[in-house]
Amino acid sequence: MNYGYLRVSTDKQDIENQKIAILEYGNTFNLNKIEFITKIISSRKTDRVIFQLIERLKPDDNLIIYELSRLARSMSELESIRVKIAEKRTTLHAISQKLII
Repeated sequence: MNYGYLRVSTDKQDIENQKIAILEYGNTFNLNKIEFITKIISSRKTDRVIFQLIERLKPDDNLIIYELSRLARSMSELESIRVKIAEKRTTLHAISQKLII
């Protein structure tokens, strides 16, 4: 399964740019049928949606994000999330950073 994770910090930010970038990336790399998970959250709150999504991940799934800052707010949080994704044997794609891990 392919998941596109979209997150903005306020309802005034445009989530469509992230979605378009993920769709274009998916088309380029044959990652079709992307299920989008969207979260609008204040930067002061914990994002439980990403952890719920991680629980759903299975080996060989792909998690596509626009940029790493959409996944976590700190390096320690990002590393914790990265480890959880790796334990699921899921591939993480960060478009802006051109990372596939």
